Amino acid sequence: MRQFCEERYENSLTLPDICRRMVEDNYLTWQSLDKNKASNLAVSGPVLISGLNDLVVYYLFPSRSDQHNVELVVKSAYQKDIDFNHIKRKYNVRQLVKKVHFQQIRVP
Repeated sequence: MRQFCEERYENSLTLPDICRRMVEDNYLTWQSLDKNKASNLAVSGPVLISGLNDLVVYYLFPSRSDQHNVELVVKSAYQKDIDFNHIKRKYNVRQLVKKVHFQQIRVP
């Protein structure tokens, strides 16, 4: 059974600002595979420090709107203990945004 978590809800209200900063400040991001499929992951700050982090799970796709080129959809956001020594391949968010825009593909 799912339960409503007030703390997680309060954190979700900061997601628009976090996503804006992810792109503006060109945060590092990486891809993760799970049983469902691949997802892009990023933490809510520009510096990757191993330990407990606020994690954003998202994907990018070409926008269907004339006002935007690329859309970012947050699939989930939660706190997770992360060891960045185990994450070998990292990208800059803008690199993925450019890939989506110019190749017109969804990432991941």
